[in-house]
Amino acid sequence: MPLVAEPMGDPRYEVRMEAASWLCRRGSPRGVEAVLEERGPLTVLNALRRPEIWGKLVKVRPSRRIRGKPEERPREFARQSGL
Repeated sequence: MPLVAEPMGDPRYEVRMEAASWLCRRGSPRGVEAVLEERGPLTVLNALRRPEIWGKLVKVRPSRRIRGKPEERPREFARQSGL
């Protein structure tokens, strides 16, 4: 992971956030500070908070298009992923 940490010093926000997000998604806390300080995508922090659930969610491909009210969709996605 040392090569991924190098782009975190890049002057471009997109490059820093991609590197920090990648680290978090792979279970490394090295990207947390950058995500929080630079208001990056907070969802990647869930990979560190609940790795067992994150692992299930990233593998799920819904068997069909999830329809319904927006507030009902996460429940259906969780059902399809076995959560």
